Amino acid sequence: MRLASTIVIGLTIACFSMPTLAQVSGVHLTDGDAILDYGAGTTLPTVTNGTSGNVTMNFQLGGSWLAPNTNWIASGNWFYRFDNTNMERQLADVSNNAIMTLTGTNQVRYDYPELYTDPVAGVARGVIQPFTRAWTNFSVVDTGVDRARMAMDFCVENYGTQSHTIDIFAVLDINAMTTVLADAYAPVVVSSPNRTLSITDGLGFANMIGHGADFGTAGSRASILTPMFNTTPTNFSDLAAPLPGNLDYAAVMQYSKQLDPGIPVCSNVEVEIGIAPEPATLALLIAGGWLIRRSKLR
Repeated sequence: MRLASTIVIGLTIACFSMPTLAQVSGVHLTDGDAILDYGAGTTLPTVTNGTSGNVTMNFQLGGSWLAPNTNWIASGNWFYRFDNTNMERQLADVSNNAIMTLTGTNQVRYDYPELYTDPVAGVARGVIQPFTRAWTNFSVVDTGVDRARMAMDFCVENYGTQSHTIDIFAVLDINAMTTVLADAYAPVVVSSPNRTLSITDGLGFANMIGHGADFGTAGSRASILTPMFNTTPTNFSDLAAPLPGNLDYAAVMQYSKQLDPGIPVCSNVEVEIGIAPEPATLALLIAGGWLIRRSKLR
């Protein structure tokens, strides 16, 4: 009886000492009046292909946190495709696959020890791409009165012996001045090595800058996001003609990278948002409803 009770006690201790697996959550970042949420209050995607890949975001110039009509970026994330796969994948956390590290109040890093190629039926993550790992960084900076900048980058390291190529996609649903159906896009500006998509809505502007990007474009949410979630490879081309402000658009920067052993490669996107004209003349616009609303939110 003594031996049996010892075994029961031992099993009980073992059960309670087992680590609890929990998904890594999003994060709330702040700098001055600037706010950036990357899925705050929710968890990262649990599968490596599917509509949960475009993570809920919130990018504010000011006002109370999550107040209505303050968000300039509805959703966004990084996607990737290796040369030996047939579809784009999204970064996913399954049972602590990702590790989140905060720096101060305005920067966060996520580490992903595994990346994936084609899916396998019944397996949430699919086939592992051997000897690869990745990390992402998100940050927000208050750049002045009615100005803010968010940055995000995606880095991949090949620690094997064989070279690969990888296509990387930064997808963002940007809503200048927080309105969904009034963004006008200018054709992409190529200033080697960068590409810039410029969005305007009345006094508001947003610039999506793909540092070293190979292509930059925008289109309806369906035309940009559906290809990221289907089972075929996708490549974009530069936005050549302006887009009038009458649809809910999404924007994408595409990078094609050589992934040689031992040499990490990074892709970086910045989004600048603000209200024109310069602060010295903003007093002339106090009658503007949006500025009045912002003053009430502070």
